[in-house]
Amino acid sequence: MPISRRALINAAAFAGAALAGAALAGAASLGVRIARAAYPERPIRLVVPFVPGGAVDAVGRLLAMP
Repeated sequence: MPISRRALINAAAFAGAALAGAALAGAASLGVRIARAAYPERPIRLVVPFVPGGAVDAVGRLLAMP
């Protein structure tokens, strides 16, 4: 019994998806870590574009606190 063209295409698509999934799972299971510097590397400057003493200034100061 010959295999239909549609069945062959579906089998190829399934095999490709299974192979991609296996490759992704293999890469994720390696646990390779990328060396990065601690964020942020330097201080962040917070600019509040309103007058000092206002509500926006107070919220900006609260957000800037460590």
